[in-house]
Amino acid sequence: MARAGMGLVGILGAVGLLALAGNATAAKGWHTNYGLTTQVIGTDNVDLAPDGNSDLGIRIRPSVGIRRDARRNKLYFQYALDYLDYLDSSSSRDQFRHFLTANWNSELYDNVLFLDARANADQNLLVPFGRVGGDDFNNTRNTTQTFTYSISPYTKLHFKGFADLELRYTFDQVLYSDSLARDSYSNAVDLRLDSGREFSRTPWAVSGQYRRVRYDEAGGSLDFGRDSTYKTTLARLSYVIDRRWRPNVYVGYDNNDFATTRDEPQGAIYGAGVTWTPSPRTELDLAYGHRFFGNNWYMRFNHRQRKSVFRASLTHDIQSSRDEIVTQQTFQAQDPFGNPIIDPVTGEPLRITIDTPTLTNETYILSRFDLGYDLRVSRRDTASIGAYYTIRDYQVSRREENRYGVNANWSHGLAANMNANVRFWWETLDYGESLIFDPRLTDYDLWSISLGVTRQLTARTRISFDLSHLNRDSDSPLLTYTENRATVTLGTNW
Repeated sequence: MARAGMGLVGILGAVGLLALAGNATAAKGWHTNYGLTTQVIGTDNVDLAPDGNSDLGIRIRPSVGIRRDARRNKLYFQYALDYLDYLDSSSSRDQFRHFLTANWNSELYDNVLFLDARANADQNLLVPFGRVGGDDFNNTRNTTQTFTYSISPYTKLHFKGFADLELRYTFDQVLYSDSLARDSYSNAVDLRLDSGREFSRTPWAVSGQYRRVRYDEAGGSLDFGRDSTYKTTLARLSYVIDRRWRPNVYVGYDNNDFATTRDEPQGAIYGAGVTWTPSPRTELDLAYGHRFFGNNWYMRFNHRQRKSVFRASLTHDIQSSRDEIVTQQTFQAQDPFGNPIIDPVTGEPLRITIDTPTLTNETYILSRFDLGYDLRVSRRDTASIGAYYTIRDYQVSRREENRYGVNANWSHGLAANMNANVRFWWETLDYGESLIFDPRLTDYDLWSISLGVTRQLTARTRISFDLSHLNRDSDSPLLTYTENRATVTLGTNW
C-alpha cells in the first residue's frame, strides 16, 4: 500500500495547488459541500463463498467537495475517505479506502495556452473471473485501490477563417495498491488541424497521435509483455448537403509496437459514414471502415427530450486495462439531463464497475456497445435502464472475454419526505478459446436485486434502509454463491 499511499499524497497535493491557482484568478463563485455518511451493513456471506461466513460491518465516510465554474477556470473536486470496521475481524480486514474525482481546466493565456489536469481514486477488480459483489464491502481479496492522474498542457492557434491548430502534450500515471498489477505511466503528443469557417461546405480535419506507455517491473501472474507504443495518423473529409445530412470519409495509418502473437499491429485505416442531425436534440453518427485488426464499426446516437434521454454507442479500438482505468470518474458532476449533482456522496453507494478488464499490461481490441435510457415518468417517479455488450480480444494470450449485462433503477416518491427505489443488474461473462490455458477463466451468470426506502429527516439529513440479494452461477463450484444483505445508512451534509 506504500506506493499507492504516496501516489495519493502526490495527487491530493497537486489538486490542492491547482485549486489555489484557480482561486488566485477569481475569488467569487466557489461552491463547497461537506458530508458524513455512516452505514451498518449485515451480510450472510461476507466471503462470497459457497459456504460463507456472516458478518456485520460499520462504514464511516466523511467527504468534501469544491466546485468552481468561471470563464477561464473550471474546477470540480470531490473526495471521500472510507473506513470499514468488521465485527468478525478473523474473516474480514478493516481498512481505509480513498475515493476521488478532481478536474481542473484553465486558460493560462488568452486564447493561446491552456491546461487540463485531473485525478481519480477508486476501487477496481483485479480479475473479472474472481469473486464479485458489486462493491468493496465483501472480503474477496479481489479489489485494489487505484490512483490515476494526468497533466495536459496544450496550445491553440487560429489561422483566420482557414484552420485551427491544437497541439497537446499529456502525461498520466496509474498506481495500484496490489502488487499483482503493474504501475505505469505514459507520455503522449496529439496534433490536430481542423478546417475553419471558409470550409463550411467541406469541413476537414487532420490528426496525429504518438503515445508511449511504460510499465514497472513485472509483478505476479498478470504480466503479459512489455512497454508499448501507439502511433496513428488520420485525415477526415465531410460534405455538408444540408443542415441534416453530412457524409464523411476518412483515411489514415496505424503504426503500433506492442506485444502480440498475431500479425503486426500496423496497417492502413479507411472508411466512410454519415452524420444525421434531424433536430438540435437528435444526432446520429455512423461509420464503417477497416483497421489492422479487421472491420471497424462506429456509431453514436443521442436523443434528448424534456423528460427523457436516450443514448447508444458502438466502438472498436485498441485498449489496455490502464487505458480504461485512466478515464474513470468515481463521482459524476452532472446527471443524464445535464443538471449539476451538488452532493454525489452522502448516502449513496460507491459501486465497483463490474465490466472491467483483468489488470494486466496486455493490449487488446475492445469492441463495446452501450445503450441507456433515463426517464422522468412523473413528479414522483424516475426510471433508468442500461445495457452493454463488450468483447475484449487479448493480443498475447488470445483469450476473449465476452460480457453483456443489463441494469435498471426505479425510484418512487412515497411522500414529500420519503421515497422508495428498486435496483436490478444482471451480467454474463463468457470466455472464448485462449492460446494460454488458465483454469481460472470460468464463465458465470451474476444478478442482484435490491429494495430500499429513504426518509428525509431534516433538510440536510436522511436515513435509508436497503435489502439486497446477490446470486452467482459459475462453471466452478468454488465460485458459485449467494449473498443476502441489509444496510442502514445515515447521511448528512452541510
